[in-house]
Amino acid sequence: MKTKTQFKIKVASRGKMATKHLLRTGFKNVLGYCVLLIFLQGVTTIAVAEDPTGKSVYKDYCASCHEGGFKGWITGAPDVDAPSEWELFRKKGLEAMVENTMKGTEHMDPKGGCGSCTREQIEAAVKHIDSKLKKEEGQ
Repeated sequence: MKTKTQFKIKVASRGKMATKHLLRTGFKNVLGYCVLLIFLQGVTTIAVAEDPTGKSVYKDYCASCHEGGFKGWITGAPDVDAPSEWELFRKKGLEAMVENTMKGTEHMDPKGGCGSCTREQIEAAVKHIDSKLKKEEGQ
């Protein structure tokens, strides 16, 4: 069994190796990766901002809970494949669903976790969910 000191020495030596590697190869590669990540993050944000249908907002922020799976099971989120789970929400109307999404609920963050989303984008995502539910019901 390794002691804390042995562990620290091993971690420190790996850090020195990584630093030497960066110095040898130059920081250009690291800088390039950082620029690429920032660019990709911007592209994702632009895609969400320009999507009038709400489909990408749904896919990026809602689907992880509302399409079942472990996260949806843990939070108790209604599943879009089970319209009966949405009856109480849909009876209140789309505007109430948008308001609940904007404010958040006991198990859902405000705006469903999409802090940068506008009210219009949240509304579009809620309408997208409603259209998926209608398809599931065969309407």
